[in-house]
Amino acid sequence: MYITDFSGPYRRLSARKLISREDNQYQYRFCDIVDPSSGKHLFMVEHEVRSATHPMFMRPMVNRNPALTNRNYAFGHDQSLWAIGLDQYEG
Repeated sequence: MYITDFSGPYRRLSARKLISREDNQYQYRFCDIVDPSSGKHLFMVEHEVRSATHPMFMRPMVNRNPALTNRNYAFGHDQSLWAIGLDQYEG
């Protein structure tokens, strides 16, 4: 999920030691869902939280290049001619 208040939830999750992984400056993960009042564990499901400043924010949902990852993604280059195979493109 992408959120605009990236540091607020991070601080609250971190205070309860619920951050399971910090991938980089734009994203973190947590697994445990707890009652905010009592802290009682309710269930477990992994969530990846990304900042709205993450380089992949607002990435188009169609015609994605499956070879792109967080490490090699460049905004605006997702919908290139990768799908038609450049070696077979003649014009």
